[in-house]
Amino acid sequence: MDIAEQKSTVRTQALEARRALPAQKRASLSRAACERMLSLLDEHLELCEKRAPLIAIYRAMQSELDTSELVERLYACGAHVAFPCTRGPHHMEFFIVEEEAWRASDADFLAHPGRFFPDEEFPAFTPAPPEAIDAVVVPGSAFDEGGMRLGLGAGCYDAYLSAVRDDCFVAGIAFDEQIFERVPADIHDRPMDAVVTPTRTIAGA
Repeated sequence: MDIAEQKSTVRTQALEARRALPAQKRASLSRAACERMLSLLDEHLELCEKRAPLIAIYRAMQSELDTSELVERLYACGAHVAFPCTRGPHHMEFFIVEEEAWRASDADFLAHPGRFFPDEEFPAFTPAPPEAIDAVVVPGSAFDEGGMRLGLGAGCYDAYLSAVRDDCFVAGIAFDEQIFERVPADIHDRPMDAVVTPTRTIAGA
């Protein structure tokens, strides 16, 4: 079995486990993971201090861990928050989104986070280039005990994370059911600095 087949197998197992979680339990576990992630970001970025950090985060789709509570808390701390706009395979950019626009899902990339927007322009939103990002909260289909991430296969986060600053804090977030002892990885795959679940924080590379 080659690396692509190994990734596909683990991805299928992890996503099936995630989808099997009842909606009410998924919601409560999401809140617990968000609380843990907020503490971790506070530790690394000193939230609510003088400088407002720029944090890239995702909006959940389907059975993904819901980050809504974390986003609420980040806005309350005065952080700038950016969300991804996926242009196509291996191509993703982030836009800074103010709280009111986030609540209203006031752009297609917010209302439909799983779609590709190859040509659409969003002049009402300020682009957030990779070098400006202070931290990234990263989704994934699976993570392992060493902090390695397995995505959905489009390579968007792999490409984006290759361009962030060396001191950018990169943290995965997932349900415990998505954590494996080891996930298959290519040489270009980047381990997380940490991975947060509802019950624990896993130190990365």
